[in-house]
Amino acid sequence: MKSIDGFSWVSMTKELEVEGFVSFHYFEYPKDFNFSGEKHDFWEFLYVDKGEVFVSRNHGPSILLTQGQIIFHKPNEFHTVKCNGEISPSLVVIAFVSRSKCLDFLGSRLITISNHARFLLSIIMEETKNMFKTNLADPFFKELVFNDEQSFGAQTLVQNYFECFLLELISHNLTERHIPQAMAKTTELETIRERFLRTREYMLENISGNLTLDQICRECNICKANLQTVFKKETGMSIIEYYNSLKIQEARKSIREGHGTITTIAYSLGYNSVHYFSRQFKQFAKMSPVEYSRSIKSVLAGKGTQYKK
Repeated sequence: MKSIDGFSWVSMTKELEVEGFVSFHYFEYPKDFNFSGEKHDFWEFLYVDKGEVFVSRNHGPSILLTQGQIIFHKPNEFHTVKCNGEISPSLVVIAFVSRSKCLDFLGSRLITISNHARFLLSIIMEETKNMFKTNLADPFFKELVFNDEQSFGAQTLVQNYFECFLLELISHNLTERHIPQAMAKTTELETIRERFLRTREYMLENISGNLTLDQICRECNICKANLQTVFKKETGMSIIEYYNSLKIQEARKSIREGHGTITTIAYSLGYNSVHYFSRQFKQFAKMSPVEYSRSIKSVLAGKGTQYKK
């Protein structure tokens, strides 16, 4: 027992520690992507945000991962990734350095992550978007480069949330229940998240339409002021801006899967002008539809650098 100024205090045991990060990726894979494999002396996980992929470990049989599932690769474990030729998946891949023994528990399991873990992962990926100069959508980069200006505490926040994310996965799967309430989302965060997800689902159901703010608020039974607050907190965008971003996400998916020309894709998503569609596509994707299509072909061709085999 230690004491300070007449009071006793205790230090906490830290079961898990992440020493650093090698990569943060959010991939939008073309449907025919096939990565022949790699191994490296650090941890890596692959999480399926959308779609499905096949993964193999140490030249073993292929394992199907579907939406919401995550798989961990231990240091020096050879692993491959292959799309099924029909679905264009979106994947989160994070590589990190840790010597914590408790991670061995995750290295032997295919896990469907909890809502809380998904919530933590979304915060991590959102924070890293503004933290690095590196293009995190490039599947072949080998170096993370920090932005010159960052918000105070951003790096500490990401590291702490990431450790909480790993602890949540271990604790939830050890006990088959959520971690203690002290680490759970607050009621306020749950309410905000539920409203956001409900509204987002309605937008996705009407992705080919031209929804107005009034329509969205009426159908989701939420007043404009509350909904604007929810979307600003969750996405940093206005409601209609986020709706448009979903349209562009769907357009990117259609391009990756080869579903029509740029013109037919634009019209299928409710755009009356291909020129306006292209301008909005570039606003969100930072490249034109034609440039994006070329970048997908480049990924399929396997251009770029990779980790040491």
